[in-house]
Amino acid sequence: MATQEKGISRTFRAFSKYPSLIVMIIGGLGLCGWVFDIQNLKSVLPGLATMKVNTAISFILSGIALNLKYN
Repeated sequence: MATQEKGISRTFRAFSKYPSLIVMIIGGLGLCGWVFDIQNLKSVLPGLATMKVNTAISFILSGIALNLKYN
């Protein structure tokens, strides 16, 4: 049973790595949009509301926390 739990734990750790990187990239692009005033980067999809600076920073910090927690 302990071996199976280690395998499941390893799978979850590997799975959490990619979403954390995606979240950090989205937050970084949103932050770059505000810094360089690029309208297309401020919004996740064109035509939607813009991502605010504090949300972009929160995305980056959340991605870092998830990456540190499971790696």
